[in-house]
Amino acid sequence: MRIEDLAVEEDAHDYFENMSDLDALLMAWVEGGEMYYKCAVNPGIDPGRELGALGWCAQMVTRIEDYGFDEAMRMDAWQHRSDGGWQLWGRAVQLPTLD
Repeated sequence: MRIEDLAVEEDAHDYFENMSDLDALLMAWVEGGEMYYKCAVNPGIDPGRELGALGWCAQMVTRIEDYGFDEAMRMDAWQHRSDGGWQLWGRAVQLPTLD
């Protein structure tokens, strides 16, 4: 999956209300035998991190395509939604150096 091919939610403010520590939300579902995805990027994050958040979304969609829907949901611990879809939240973390 390429970043350019992602379906990105244009108005993502509601998804991230009171969740300023999260960078992205990825939603996935199956309807009529077809897989669908939607990505939302937190509009409040540093603009320099936006591309990384989109890259994470594309990477997770690629995992679904590589491993299959059910296996990817299990492997990456997606959360089942009340509407029958699945969601996964992404957050950038600065790890300490090994020095």
